[in-house]
Amino acid sequence: MALLQGKLSNSSYRSAYEHYGQGFLVISVRDPLFDNDTVADIDRATEQMEVAGDNGYFCKIYLAIRSPQNVTYREVTYRKD
Repeated sequence: MALLQGKLSNSSYRSAYEHYGQGFLVISVRDPLFDNDTVADIDRATEQMEVAGDNGYFCKIYLAIRSPQNVTYREVTYRKD
Protein backbone atom coordinates (compact mmCIF):
# COMPACT_ATOMS: atom_id res chain seq x y z
CA MET A 1 0.00 0.00 0.00
CA ALA A 2 2.88 2.32 -0.76
CA LEU A 3 0.59 4.11 -3.22
CA LEU A 4 -1.84 4.96 -0.41
CA GLN A 5 0.98 6.15 1.84
CA GLY A 6 2.24 8.39 -0.94
CA LYS A 7 -1.20 9.87 -1.63
CA LEU A 8 -1.90 10.65 2.05
CA SER A 9 1.44 12.36 2.59
CA ASN A 10 1.48 14.25 -0.73
CA SER A 11 1.49 18.01 -0.19
CA SER A 12 0.20 18.77 -3.70
CA TYR A 13 -3.39 18.39 -2.39
CA ARG A 14 -2.93 21.33 0.00
CA SER A 15 -4.45 24.06 -2.19
CA ALA A 16 -7.59 22.02 -2.93
CA TYR A 17 -7.89 21.18 0.78
CA GLU A 18 -7.56 24.84 1.78
CA HIS A 19 -10.17 25.90 -0.79
CA TYR A 20 -12.73 23.05 -0.46
CA GLY A 21 -11.91 21.29 2.81
CA GLN A 22 -11.47 17.55 3.26
CA GLY A 23 -12.31 15.42 0.27
CA PHE A 24 -12.64 11.83 -0.80
CA LEU A 25 -9.77 9.83 -2.26
CA VAL A 26 -10.62 7.03 -4.68
CA ILE A 27 -7.80 4.76 -5.78
CA SER A 28 -8.59 2.51 -8.72
CA VAL A 29 -7.08 -0.98 -8.73
CA ARG A 30 -7.52 -3.26 -11.75
CA ASP A 31 -6.56 -6.89 -12.07
CA PRO A 32 -8.33 -9.63 -14.04
CA LEU A 33 -7.47 -12.16 -11.33
CA PHE A 34 -9.14 -10.31 -8.42
CA ASP A 35 -11.80 -12.29 -6.62
CA ASN A 36 -13.51 -12.19 -3.21
CA ASP A 37 -10.43 -13.69 -1.54
CA THR A 38 -8.24 -10.94 -2.98
CA VAL A 39 -10.64 -8.27 -1.69
CA ALA A 40 -10.61 -9.88 1.78
CA ASP A 41 -6.79 -9.87 1.74
CA ILE A 42 -6.80 -6.17 0.82
CA ASP A 43 -9.22 -5.43 3.69
CA ARG A 44 -6.95 -7.22 6.18
CA ALA A 45 -3.82 -5.50 4.90
CA THR A 46 -5.26 -1.99 5.12
CA GLU A 47 -6.80 -2.53 8.57
CA GLN A 48 -3.37 -3.48 9.92
CA MET A 49 -1.51 -0.75 8.07
CA GLU A 50 -0.15 2.27 9.88
CA VAL A 51 0.19 5.47 7.87
CA ALA A 52 2.87 7.97 8.78
CA GLY A 53 2.62 11.53 7.55
CA ASP A 54 -1.12 11.64 6.78
CA ASN A 55 -1.78 15.32 6.03
CA GLY A 56 -5.50 14.98 6.80
CA TYR A 57 -6.66 16.14 3.36
CA PHE A 58 -9.16 13.29 2.97
CA CYS A 59 -12.09 12.38 5.21
CA LYS A 60 -12.67 9.01 3.52
CA ILE A 61 -10.61 6.78 1.26
CA TYR A 62 -11.98 4.15 -1.09
CA LEU A 63 -10.45 1.48 -3.28
CA ALA A 64 -12.28 0.93 -6.56
CA ILE A 65 -11.42 -2.71 -7.22
CA ARG A 66 -12.07 -3.60 -10.85
CA SER A 67 -12.42 -7.20 -11.95
CA PRO A 68 -13.80 -8.58 -15.23
CA GLN A 69 -17.19 -9.05 -13.52
CA ASN A 70 -17.73 -5.70 -11.76
CA VAL A 71 -16.35 -2.81 -9.73
CA THR A 72 -16.35 -3.07 -5.94
CA TYR A 73 -15.81 -0.04 -3.73
CA ARG A 74 -14.23 -0.67 -0.34
CA GLU A 75 -13.64 1.94 2.33
CA VAL A 76 -10.06 1.86 3.54
CA THR A 77 -9.52 1.89 7.28
CA TYR A 78 -6.06 2.35 8.68
CA ARG A 79 -4.28 3.50 11.81
CA LYS A 80 -2.76 6.95 11.88
CA ASP A 81 0.61 7.42 13.52
